[in-house]
Amino acid sequence: MTTGDCCHLPGSLCDCPGSAALSKSVEDSDIGRPQYVTQVTAKDGRLLSTVIKALGAQSDGPICRICHEGGNGEGLLSPCDCTGTLGTVHKSCLEKWLSSSNTSYCELCHTEFVVERRPRPLTEVL
Repeated sequence: MTTGDCCHLPGSLCDCPGSAALSKSVEDSDIGRPQYVTQVTAKDGRLLSTVIKALGAQSDGPICRICHEGGNGEGLLSPCDCTGTLGTVHKSCLEKWLSSSNTSYCELCHTEFVVERRPRPLTEVL
């Protein structure tokens, strides 16, 4: 990845006029492999960051719809009626999401999950 001397975030690709960083990065990448392009823009529409990542062999299988990682360490579950790329999650990711969203159902297919909510100990809150 190349950075430009401009208003962009450190470590991001620069697409300012006169900068060849973005096109160079695309040319240098493995063209034959699928790629993800993630762009971050400011409210005024300026492009702040572009990340180009080749889809690796490890990511070719199912991924968690929450963290977008594969099931290498922790296995993937299919806890609801969602299918395809939206049908698999890590148990820990699902638990974290259910806790932070304060819901007990899938936001896509509306399958109800059996959720046991335990109050946090006072020492954790402080």
